[in-house]
Amino acid sequence: MKDIGSLWDRRGPEILERLADEEPAKIAAIAYGILPKEAFVKVENIVDPRLKALQQMDAEALAALGGLIDAIKAANVDGEPGAIFQAISENLPSWLATPVIEQK
Repeated sequence: MKDIGSLWDRRGPEILERLADEEPAKIAAIAYGILPKEAFVKVENIVDPRLKALQQMDAEALAALGGLIDAIKAANVDGEPGAIFQAISENLPSWLATPVIEQK
């Protein structure tokens, strides 16, 4: 074991340089083998569904949404924009309903 350590001290950096240039997959395998398992981190990209919906909107719809938010803020309406949107979504069907006129 002492001989391997001595060899590594003398030639290790040269070997690593050659592997990095000629066989990077091998150096990656070596690094993977000697890293403690606690060093590995799981990376996950979780996108909020609301952001996905915004990303799928066209420019005109985004501009309209931005205008609506600006109008709510400018009106100094009590409540946060989220509460206002909640009220709009609950009442919108009745606002858009077509009145039924009874014919005699």
